[in-house]
Amino acid sequence: MAEENNLRRKRASSQLLAWVLLCFAASLVFILHWTERDAANGGQAFVATADHSRRSALLAPAAAAAVALLSGRGASAEQQQVASLDAVVQDLQGIVQESALSDDCACCKTDWCGCDSCTDCYAYLQRSGTSLPADAQTAYAQKGDAWATALAWSSSMGNLPGGGSSASLGSLAVRQSTLEGASQGLFSEAGLPANAVLPPYQGKVLTYKEGKGGGGYVWCPLQAGIFFELAGEATVSGSLANLPSYCVDASGATKENPSRYVKGASRKEQCSQVNLKMCELGSVMYMRTTKPVPAGSELIVDYG
Repeated sequence: MAEENNLRRKRASSQLLAWVLLCFAASLVFILHWTERDAANGGQAFVATADHSRRSALLAPAAAAAVALLSGRGASAEQQQVASLDAVVQDLQGIVQESALSDDCACCKTDWCGCDSCTDCYAYLQRSGTSLPADAQTAYAQKGDAWATALAWSSSMGNLPGGGSSASLGSLAVRQSTLEGASQGLFSEAGLPANAVLPPYQGKVLTYKEGKGGGGYVWCPLQAGIFFELAGEATVSGSLANLPSYCVDASGATKENPSRYVKGASRKEQCSQVNLKMCELGSVMYMRTTKPVPAGSELIVDYG
């Protein structure tokens, strides 16, 4: 799962991270240089220009300032006066939210799990009035460690674009994996149709400090990954450290948590056995079958 987190961040967030960095850095340039503008530069210091080297030279320090603010280190008195750490974090959350409503997520209208240009379709579908399961934040606020019981995911899957059925616990079984060197795996007990959604990946919700270290059974939503990349030490010892990251550690959640046991294809020759796709929805990780899975077959996902 730790390997999946790293690969997933590189694969799914490259475009989003570039957009976040650009917007966030540009906004910081606007804020931090507001008092320094004069008639000589016409207030154009923060305006995009066709000169790539000039733009890069301008935005790089701004991005560094953003990281400094988020980590609580290196911020000047002026920076501290303009924006507090909490305000900067909130702005970054807003930018991530806005990106989830962009045209990149338009394909969510067709398939919540097959929209590869949008890592999490939740915000986009929520805006359109689609009936959704609870997101991780809401479920955790309601039930704490029993957050998964508040998702109401099973009754919602049929309402989602390209949704499909929900796989019950009785249709799944845990036994020795067929993959060489692997431990226990997850199998289809009675056969599953295409687009069947497995119960969500469950476990202990970790703080940012706990989640940053990763682990064999730790999965993190994209937003947490962005904060790990951009927030520096704030996720370890700063204001974010003890807040929930909604990273999930399933190492101790061995009961009624079948997705914990899904194995990933690790060799090229195993790729033909892949029959699951990972899908993030509301900062919760689900897995959905990509094709009909005969009874007795092992469920295998591609980590990238």
